[in-house]
Amino acid sequence: MNAEVGERQSVRRPRCFTLLTRSLTDFDGLLPCCQVTKENLVLAIEGIVNQISEAKGIPPAKLNDAFVLLGGSLPIDSLDLAQVVLELQTLTGLDPFEGGFIEFQTVGQLAELFMQ
Repeated sequence: MNAEVGERQSVRRPRCFTLLTRSLTDFDGLLPCCQVTKENLVLAIEGIVNQISEAKGIPPAKLNDAFVLLGGSLPIDSLDLAQVVLELQTLTGLDPFEGGFIEFQTVGQLAELFMQ
């Protein structure tokens, strides 16, 4: 399937990621109930980005770790990206930026930051 915005494939996800379709405040701290893997973090990023997209009236996208977060095909800006990072911090309890900014460009690179 093309990685661009389009038809979503059926993917079996852990229950905590099913909850990503709810309000962003409804799933505080749920990621620790699941195994923190790169795949699960990419799914979490996808869920958060799709909620932002849907709030803008843009159809959801199927993301993979090669997607460029800013300046690519995703309909998000730097403020949206800050929201994604904040939600990941809330979900994981981790702050990879505690010591300062770490450069990243793709969904996969962001997910890896939350695995360290």
